[in-house]
Amino acid sequence: MRPCNDSVKAAARRLGIPAVSSYHTDFSRYAEAYKVRAIRTVVERFIGRHHRRSHRVYTPSLAARTDLLRLGVREVEVWGSDALRAALGMGSRFTFLHVGRLAPEKRPERVIEAYRVACTMVPKGVIHLVIAGTGPREAALRAGAPTGVTFLGVLDRQSRLPDLYANADAFVFTSVTETLGLVVLEAMASGLPVVAVPAGGVADHLRDGRNGMACREGDVEGMARAMVTLASEWEFRQHLARGARRTAEGLSWETELDRLDLSYREVLARAAQLSSGNQQVTVVPVPRSLSA
Repeated sequence: MRPCNDSVKAAARRLGIPAVSSYHTDFSRYAEAYKVRAIRTVVERFIGRHHRRSHRVYTPSLAARTDLLRLGVREVEVWGSDALRAALGMGSRFTFLHVGRLAPEKRPERVIEAYRVACTMVPKGVIHLVIAGTGPREAALRAGAPTGVTFLGVLDRQSRLPDLYANADAFVFTSVTETLGLVVLEAMASGLPVVAVPAGGVADHLRDGRNGMACREGDVEGMARAMVTLASEWEFRQHLARGARRTAEGLSWETELDRLDLSYREVLARAAQLSSGNQQVTVVPVPRSLSA
């Protein structure tokens, strides 16, 4: 599929091929700018008719999407990195992302408190916090959150979360109960420096000064200082981003499945030796975790 004009759309209809279009110039408002306001309605009708023939229309902002919906166009998608950042209220602000269940054991309130403290250390409007996920603490967290915190609720892990990771600037996490910390690895795979507590499974991957910044459990002010450092020191942040990506690249599914295959083979060999009555079994140490 490709964005197309009316003649191409007509050909696409004859061939049964879906056609899409893009809307990124508001010609109807140009009519006013060039002192020909009388033709604005005509131009709007043309724009609406043109895009209603598309299976989907792509546009770079929520404002443009609203204009098209007003003209009767129904399938409109805000598309593009800048568009997504605008839709999430990020704009040009340095955006921290937190993904996880909003429950007591995850301690999301400490993320919000660290953000609140960090806001006092930088000029107004410099940083932003986006929280994805839901849970029993969501209502209370929303009610007590300062200005500049966006709650997104549950997002589809396959279609929405990757875009969110890709558009954030850093990842912040306070849970100390993780057996793996998958969201931390997902963030690193997107090249996001991570601010977190090196506890549980997170400790296996977080390397202070190499792929993120480690904070002591409960040290809200320390986490806030780390957030300010990432938002203000570009070169250091880029260094951590590269380290985060390298960490994730070393944990590919191919590598992990090869390790799992080896572990299964060791289990089978051990079982075969025991069943044959051979008590001199060679025990091969198994890694503490497959991603250690």
